[in-house]
Amino acid sequence: MPGRGGQRKRLSEAEVNTEDYAMKRQRNNDAVTRTRTKKRQEESETVQRVEELRAENTQLERKVEGLQKELSFLKEMFVAYASGDKKKGAAIASDAASTSAASSAAAAPIVTPAKTKLRRGSTIDKK
Repeated sequence: MPGRGGQRKRLSEAEVNTEDYAMKRQRNNDAVTRTRTKKRQEESETVQRVEELRAENTQLERKVEGLQKELSFLKEMFVAYASGDKKKGAAIASDAASTSAASSAAAAPIVTPAKTKLRRGSTIDKK
């Protein structure tokens, strides 16, 4: 099967033994070596980048889990507070505090202000 450029030109015995041919072959061999070295380098960089991205992905998945837990907790607190069951809200808060201290996921601390400002300037105590 012919190569990309059509049929190959066969060199005669005299043309193969010239210095010009030897220089062309050497330049070609050098180019092939450079290309293969570059390809190996790019491949190793790609493998390293994949490992970095996998590690980052794992870290982000842990962060998502922590934020989902925090969101669930805050929803429960909101529902308990909105329904007027302050004891249940306090129980949920103490439960969450004990489980968050025991969990290994690094979640942001939950800070609740002592008073919440309403739209018309009045405040309510959150206890």
